[in-house]
Amino acid sequence: MDSNHSINLEQIERGKRIQSIRENELHMNKTQLAKAIGVSGQFLGLVEDGKGNLVYKSIKKLRTLSGHSADYILYGLDDSVITKTKKLLEKYSEKQITNTRVLNACLLYIKYYKRHYHFHKRLIITKQYYKLKMKSIILSHHIDY
Repeated sequence: MDSNHSINLEQIERGKRIQSIRENELHMNKTQLAKAIGVSGQFLGLVEDGKGNLVYKSIKKLRTLSGHSADYILYGLDDSVITKTKKLLEKYSEKQITNTRVLNACLLYIKYYKRHYHFHKRLIITKQYYKLKMKSIILSHHIDY
């Protein structure tokens, strides 16, 4: 299979994902979603048919609207680890998060996810989120690290 054919298949799959998000999750028609992400309805139709690609700005808006990661929208990578980790962290106060037991629980979850699903990119993004969250906590408490 040549690279042009695989790129075309990726575009078609991406278009189907975007259409599924629009119809099944956002419950919008093409015109509504197109307006929300800053493209024409006609262009969104081309994207959903695998004949066009969204620019960064539009992907970012779709990501915000849908709650999916750009990795899921673009490549179909499972993004549930990000959502689950955020929900896990939201259950605790900043003080509780700095507690070693909570940190260990988060790390165990991430390790479990990596071991069982092997989505290395997802792990990197989750670790980046986790590090940023921890850094903001540390800075807000003026703790040296």
